[in-house]
Amino acid sequence: APDSRWSALAAHEEEEGAHQDEHEGYDLETFRLAVVEGRHPDGEPLSSDMPRWRMEDQDLADLAEYLQSLP
Repeated sequence: APDSRWSALAAHEEEEGAHQDEHEGYDLETFRLAVVEGRHPDGEPLSSDMPRWRMEDQDLADLAEYLQSLP
């Protein structure tokens, strides 16, 4: 599984064979797009292996804050 710490999501280093987009990393809105809608920052669908979650805005913000707290 890819690194899901916020530092890795924010850095969004593109690997060979990985999805290519023009965004440098995730912010709260693009994180919501991935978690809730299953989409990359450029709108392309994530793999169907990526679960989608129904989350209230505050829960999503809390999850992002938690991920940001991980070393």
